[in-house]
Amino acid sequence: MRLARWAGILLVLVLLIPAFVIVALEEPRAEAAIPSDFALSDIPAGLLPVYREAAKQTCDMPWEVLAGVGGIESSHGRSTAPGVHSGTNSAGAAGPMQFMPGTWQAYKVDGDKDGDTDVYDPVDSIWSAANLLCANGAGEGSEDRIRDALFAYNHSQQYVQDVLNLAARYRAAGSGVGQGADATALLANPNLVLTPRARKDLEDRIISPK
Repeated sequence: MRLARWAGILLVLVLLIPAFVIVALEEPRAEAAIPSDFALSDIPAGLLPVYREAAKQTCDMPWEVLAGVGGIESSHGRSTAPGVHSGTNSAGAAGPMQFMPGTWQAYKVDGDKDGDTDVYDPVDSIWSAANLLCANGAGEGSEDRIRDALFAYNHSQQYVQDVLNLAARYRAAGSGVGQGADATALLANPNLVLTPRARKDLEDRIISPK
């Protein structure tokens, strides 16, 4: 009788273990958006993986929104306008993601891990833009929070809409979008460099979630 009981327990374990393994291996978020044909033709091949990795590793924000910022700001660094490759534009912004000096100092990230943070380096600039957007809620999943983050990047509702329109073109029809991270996960993420104000905002969000 005891042998039969143990045999029954072993059978249950054999049946359940594969299910536990499958659950453990599943991604906790929805699949990231698949690049559209337009994205593949418009975004430089060397920068597409940078946008995707920076967005994913910083706060799991939609990569196409980050790429949308790069597209609107400087056509992914192809623009020859003042400030993109050297100096600043008339507003004082610099680099392919168009950072103001104070904002760059607050959110700069050494994206290519070369020991230097260079506002004109596309990789550093993209990772820093992801940092700024994530610190302002872009990784939380909702369109409202993404809009808030974009507005913090550039205080213009037209700019926000332009970025979202371009992001939609970069996302293949029917592909999934990351669901976003909660404030606790963002605070614990070593890839997210937070200013004291951004850290306090996230801590407040844990205490009083929206």
